Amino acid sequence: MRSLIRWLHDDLPPVPLAGRLDGPGAAIVVAAAALYLVYHHQARPAAMAALVSPAALGGTGTYVAWYLATAVLFLGAPIALLRALGEPLGEYGLGPGRARLGAAVAGGLAAFMIPVAVVAAHVQPFASQYPLAPAAAGSWPVFLRYEVAYALYFVGWEAFWRSFLLFGLYRRIGVASVWVSALPFALAHLQKPEAEGFGSIAAAVALGYLALRARSFWWGALLHAAVAVSMDLAASLGRLR
Repeated sequence: MRSLIRWLHDDLPPVPLAGRLDGPGAAIVVAAAALYLVYHHQARPAAMAALVSPAALGGTGTYVAWYLATAVLFLGAPIALLRALGEPLGEYGLGPGRARLGAAVAGGLAAFMIPVAVVAAHVQPFASQYPLAPAAAGSWPVFLRYEVAYALYFVGWEAFWRSFLLFGLYRRIGVASVWVSALPFALAHLQKPEAEGFGSIAAAVALGYLALRARSFWWGALLHAAVAVSMDLAASLGRLR
């Protein structure tokens, strides 16, 4: 355990603004809260139904619109804000970072988490909740189009939590940002099954350290998407035609 803790905290990025909550830092925290509220009220399926017919794309239209809107809101908007604030984008994990390390750690976590997700997909309440768009399990073409959009959702999701918020806080409070950002991340899972909610706490810590050590949010995004798509596939196999 000590070796793991030492490895997690070894060779982390510098903390250039340690102990300072400057104007851009405060703006990032406020903007993160505002963006999440906009996402919750304006980007989810009920709101998307006013723009996209629920029958579109084989009955997955509002969900696909939700996922694409999330990618724009949680990736595009934060990058625009960081530019406006004069923040150094190179310190927000937006590139591949340490690709070899990121791929190795993400691959190791996937080897553990994907089998767990596949088993969970056959257990209530997961089996009745995934895929989030029930119509996605209607046919292979619909399922594949839906899962591409679903994967993009996790790119936006991870960019928000493990690039914008995590690195924005890290530049000011250091590694404590991993633990601070785990709280709102867990609260964002209140509508999920209880077991998934508790699991999100561990996931937030693991993905946070992965982003910091690899200097990139992308490896966590790939891992998160792979686990989620695997769960959807396992839950849908008996219904796909």
